[in-house]
Amino acid sequence: MAGTDHASWSTSALIEAAYREQHELDDDSPCPATVALHERGSREVLDAALTLCTSLDSKRRSLGARLLGELGSPERTFPEECCDELVRLLRDPSQSVVISAIYATKVARPLFWPPGAARAPSSSASRKAAGRSS
Repeated sequence: MAGTDHASWSTSALIEAAYREQHELDDDSPCPATVALHERGSREVLDAALTLCTSLDSKRRSLGARLLGELGSPERTFPEECCDELVRLLRDPSQSVVISAIYATKVARPLFWPPGAARAPSSSASRKAAGRSS
């Protein structure tokens, strides 16, 4: 698949290629169809990723999480929808889906904590505020 121009591929064809990439290649192999979906970042890709997240197949739910974590990369698209679904996937019964969602939320961190946003205090700061030491 290396060197393939994915611009003309349908979203559904890219999804199937990304599924194969995610589950047939080793962790260090490039995943051009997955990257093409991230970069496309359209409503159609969002809807396809959200559909994957509701699949009975945990591998497809994991792929959905991976797509949502970088949708529209580098210019993120649909951040609220992506974040809402990733948070829901953190409660998935499949450990592999939860791990994919955790990784995706880490990758999507700027969507959860935009620059300048107030953040929850660290646990040590909370203990100090409550009069307890670490």
